[in-house]
Amino acid sequence: RRVHGGDHNIFITSIHNMSFAVVDGVNGLPKAVLTRKSGAKIEVYLHGAHLTSWCTADGVEHIFVSKQAVFSKDKAIRGGIPVCWPQFANQGTLPAHGFARNSNDWVLLEYLDEESDDDTTNPLMSFSLRDSEKTRELWPNAFQLKLEFELAERELKITMTVLNENQDRSFSFSTALHSYFMVDDISTTVIRGLEGTRYIDKVSGGTEKLETREVVNFPGEVDSKYLRTLDELVIAQQQAGQPEKAVLAVCKQGFPDAVIWNPDREKARSMNDMAEEEFAKFVCVEAGIVEEDAELTPGNQWSGVMTLKAL
Repeated sequence: RRVHGGDHNIFITSIHNMSFAVVDGVNGLPKAVLTRKSGAKIEVYLHGAHLTSWCTADGVEHIFVSKQAVFSKDKAIRGGIPVCWPQFANQGTLPAHGFARNSNDWVLLEYLDEESDDDTTNPLMSFSLRDSEKTRELWPNAFQLKLEFELAERELKITMTVLNENQDRSFSFSTALHSYFMVDDISTTVIRGLEGTRYIDKVSGGTEKLETREVVNFPGEVDSKYLRTLDELVIAQQQAGQPEKAVLAVCKQGFPDAVIWNPDREKARSMNDMAEEEFAKFVCVEAGIVEEDAELTPGNQWSGVMTLKAL
């Protein structure tokens, strides 16, 4: 069964069936929950269209959310997958990471609560954000931003679509799906797939460097924008005396760049929405457009896909 919401906000706490429900989350904020027959599940808050959980059928949670995350209508949730749009970080005149992640104007567009055993049909749900008087005060453009979450047995496909609805004016944007992934320990976590890539090292003052390491590790704070990377990056655990264990693949299309981040202990202590020592339990691997802004002419659209694969 496929249910469409169109331009109306159809999320109601009485929407329930075997695989889809909208319920009250933390502090009464509504969240949509999509579940496969096997028990694989995702949860997305309407506030920011913010994914806060992805569990595979084996019960493993792959997404990190801080115990001290603030769930309110005026703050982004610490962890999960915040949507940074139409600006990444401070790369422009808007508030950091733009306004999409803080918006309460997202609506549920549709959900599909069907699945097939061979993953050719998967349950999905999609959300939409349109321009409003509030957004036009910050960024004077007409737009529609869509996010679709498709849940396969051991994969999660997130499709982001931007439509320029201006009559006669192009606009440009930067973006990232600021994904926080659960790890056993950041000190034994490595990222594969970045060797030979140029990157901007924010920790060393924004210096451009060439990545020569076969794997990127985390001996301290890491905050780097990798430019025009391979389309698949792998998060792995590398413990002394044991073979490396690949945990998660981050695959991307339409997103040329990737951001790798972990604040380490000292910077994490300055974050009031992160508990002590939680920095060691996550790594951010973000599909994005962070080097050169994407430009959209009137009436045209852009789409990017990030597929997460549990290994």
